[in-house]
Amino acid sequence: MPTLPRQRLLILVISQLLIVMMTVTTTVQIFTKYEELLFAVSPLQWWSGQGSVERQSTRPKRPITIGEDCNDAETKCRYFHPVQFVSKWNHTRQERTILHRCYKNMISLYNMQCRDYLIVDDRCHGLPLSPVSAADATARLNLPLQFVYKKLYKTGGTAVDNILRHIGSPRSGSMRLKHFRPLKQSSNMTAAHDFMEHVAYKQTQGIDIPAIAVVRDPIPRFVSAVNQLVNMPGRLRKCRTLSSRADTKEIMQCAVTALVRGHKDPHFESLVADLMCNVAGRHDVQFSLYSMKDISEVLEALGSQNSTVEINSSEEKSRILSISDMDDRMIRQVCRWYAADVAMMKSLG
Repeated sequence: MPTLPRQRLLILVISQLLIVMMTVTTTVQIFTKYEELLFAVSPLQWWSGQGSVERQSTRPKRPITIGEDCNDAETKCRYFHPVQFVSKWNHTRQERTILHRCYKNMISLYNMQCRDYLIVDDRCHGLPLSPVSAADATARLNLPLQFVYKKLYKTGGTAVDNILRHIGSPRSGSMRLKHFRPLKQSSNMTAAHDFMEHVAYKQTQGIDIPAIAVVRDPIPRFVSAVNQLVNMPGRLRKCRTLSSRADTKEIMQCAVTALVRGHKDPHFESLVADLMCNVAGRHDVQFSLYSMKDISEVLEALGSQNSTVEINSSEEKSRILSISDMDDRMIRQVCRWYAADVAMMKSLG
């Protein structure tokens, strides 16, 4: 009988080892499944468009109209509810922290409301911004009575800004403009969050207040952000110092390292996090999202007469970085950091 405890101990040890092995196997399987879901193809294929669901989709031919029904398969927009998305994400993913970063620089919201005398058939039919011919002069803007624009960094926002400021000009604009941008020392984010709570409530009551935004694939967006930041004083200082003596691949590696170590800059923030920040993480506004590929059409829908002009031209930048400066490892690191954005882009189809 004295050997019985040893047998039991041996059985217990073997049982514990089996449990550990099963746990490790399950963890590996979950991680592998995560990799398969996030990278159905290699990252190199993903950013080039060969594997992107968004780019694979047959592009509809219907021109963009601000306020259109994004449930219609023939439109180029898709609805997105950030709070609902993040709630589901938090139950299945580990990248939670960056989705809840929120600070004043991330807040940028435009509220556009039609002037009463321009309302026709429940649409705002203002004058064109800058007609270039007699034919153009007869055209009218065709916009919702009220709509919201959420500016996301590195998605053509400056071009949209310029048009909205024309449309919302106090003297000659067709709409009244309210810009929520709390950058002053004494400002806070309360007014913007209260406004988005109001928009969310109105939407649930069936009142049409479209909230539009433009989104972009994470890799080209990141490269665009790095190009800008390494040429801005006080931003990415270490990488900026490198720019005078290092090659482009070293600078890009410096920027990737800064990103994955949590460097705080609104140009680097996740698009999902940015949308969450602007709705205070709880007011689930329904956004109409358009792809950066369609930014020219978005500008035309807002009344632009020159939408083909290059957005945020790189001519002013002293050093031009490109995706070719990234190796497969860097691309994987960036895709993992922006995993929620990758999932969002794929979900938009």
